[in-house]
This record gives sequence, C-alpha cells and structure tokens, in this order.
Amino acid sequence: YIEPLPFTGDAATAMRRLAVALGALPGCTVTEMDGLTVRARCRSKVFGFIDDVVCAADPVASVVHLRSAARSGWWDFGVNRDRAEQLRRRFLGLVR
Repeated sequence: YIEPLPFTGDAATAMRRLAVALGALPGCTVTEMDGLTVRARCRSKVFGFIDDVVCAADPVASVVHLRSAARSGWWDFGVNRDRAEQLRRRFLGLVR
C-alpha cells in the first residue's frame, strides 16, 4: 500500500507537476497523460526490467493515488516502493 499524495488547488495542475516529478526520476519516461491520469514506464538501472507507474487524481479528496508495479517477477527488492517514495518527496517539494 502506498499512501495517496495530497495536493492543493487544481487537480490538472497537480498532475502536470506530478508528470514533471515522475519524468525526473532515473529511468522513468511519462508515456501518457490524460487529464487526471499519468502513466509512466520505468526501466531498472541494473537489469533493465520495466515497471509501470500509474497515477490517478481524485479531485474531490485532493489526493493522487499511485501504483508502481513490475511487469514480471515476484519480488523487486523494494525498487517500486523506493520509486514511489522518491516521487512523493519530489512532488511534495521535499527534494529538488
């Protein structure tokens, strides 16, 4: 489980900010942006595995729900959790 990312203001603006933060993560490429949803593909540095990231805004609750999952395999050594936490810090402005 990953705690949703809180935002203030307009959801579309928050999603654009999130797409920028996601694209700044190593190996991540934003593949689709559709108003309240951002999708990205992230390639691992060592083995080149591809993970999918989906972020969906809930404008009523002012949060973004985040899912980061490996396309294959059973265990990723915590890579997706780390990526989600890096994204959280960037999105909330805790890291430049």
